[in-house]
Amino acid sequence: MRIKIGIYLIAFLYLGLAIFMNPRLVAQTLTDPLELIVLAKPKKPVEPYKKQYDFHKDKDYFTYNIPIWQIALSSYKGRPDIYYLEIGVFEGRSAVWMLENVLTDPTSRLTGIDLFLDHLQDKGETIKQRYLGNVKEAGGEGRSSLIVGYSQVELRNLPLNSFDLIYIDGSHAAADVLEDAVLSWRLLKEGGLMIFDDYYLQRNLGQTNETEPMPAINAFVTLNRKSLDLIHRDYQVIIRKRARSS
Repeated sequence: MRIKIGIYLIAFLYLGLAIFMNPRLVAQTLTDPLELIVLAKPKKPVEPYKKQYDFHKDKDYFTYNIPIWQIALSSYKGRPDIYYLEIGVFEGRSAVWMLENVLTDPTSRLTGIDLFLDHLQDKGETIKQRYLGNVKEAGGEGRSSLIVGYSQVELRNLPLNSFDLIYIDGSHAAADVLEDAVLSWRLLKEGGLMIFDDYYLQRNLGQTNETEPMPAINAFVTLNRKSLDLIHRDYQVIIRKRARSS
């Protein structure tokens, strides 16, 4: 209980600091999207994968992002020693695509974090085993690791400045998204990319945006403007961590 309270306290203090530094952020955080920058329009490819995987046909939350990822991640494709962190792996659609298209060098590494909660008719353990089977089929068994737990806790145990690419798609509650971003930012190497999913989730579900990813992403980007570049902003948001000036 004490850890959980601390997690939310840090997240809200971070948001509060952003608002204190810029009072106009209150309105922007709640209502105004970041400037529109579109690398490509979302579109599901006819053949998104090179192999057949065990994915639930009605739970595709990723493949329409492939045209964007192809452009954003093109410079990482096939490079040695690329370390990729994914928060919220689910069945492994994005992880498998990364293994097939970006993490193709034997020295590349995939780290996944997920709670594997029950989802609709599937039990969490079923989803976990499906993910592990898909990663194995994609050739990632010997160069991937899986952490089962809360990302807001587990991210604290990972080495700083150790990942080239980080994808945040875990809990979609604003406080959790904000803390995932804050903790992951310290893990991201200079020049690395961070991807947020579901920026417009509240519009799709008709929920108030105070509880969804947009205000958290807006606050994080606004407070860190001097240390990042906004690469893409549509349904997903992609930012690059700037190198520190000497």
